[in-house]
Amino acid sequence: MNYFDLHCDTIAECWKQGKDLWDNDLHLCLKRGAAYHPWFQCFAVWIPDELRGEEAYRYYEAVYRELLRQEQLHSDKLKICRCASDFQEVQPSGKCGALFTVEGGAALGGKVERVARLKACGVKAVTLTWNASCEIGDGAEVVHPKGLTPFGREVVRELERNRIAVDVSHASEPLFWDVAEQIEGPFLATHSDSRKLCGSLRNLTDEQFCTIVTGVV
Repeated sequence: MNYFDLHCDTIAECWKQGKDLWDNDLHLCLKRGAAYHPWFQCFAVWIPDELRGEEAYRYYEAVYRELLRQEQLHSDKLKICRCASDFQEVQPSGKCGALFTVEGGAALGGKVERVARLKACGVKAVTLTWNASCEIGDGAEVVHPKGLTPFGREVVRELERNRIAVDVSHASEPLFWDVAEQIEGPFLATHSDSRKLCGSLRNLTDEQFCTIVTGVV
């Protein structure tokens, strides 16, 4: 079976709980996932909303080091995919192809120049917000939300320039539409459902889905 999953928080939970990615009681482990070979999995650094500034950036770095440690520990089962050749290597190998992502632009600690650091770490997508506000803008659960801040607009430009995908899961509606109007290329929602089926503010309207697919605002 071909399996490609765009989001999980497991690598951060391994770091926080001291658990092993090969076999654990979390939602995902390499041992169970091996049944889905070839398997590509996006591993996100989720930044809790109580972390901001340098504290959020240090948290990001700690979880990144954990992913590197797990890759070294299980080099026969896990490979971080940084370029096209890595994907080609993983597919027949039986390994899990890991894509590194960020859930919460607070990971930048308010410094746009850290987008380059994310690129150097192999980050492939950044969810701009979680549910609350950060330096980039407002998340889905903010009362009377606004869109992108001036800093957030800089970040979107830098992510595009560095070929890191802009992810609008958890974004407020004003932030979503600011991204849709500003961005030059495609963007995505890695883990959003339909608001028509479930009324959560985290979910997307049909109009938002159409805009992601067509690029037309």
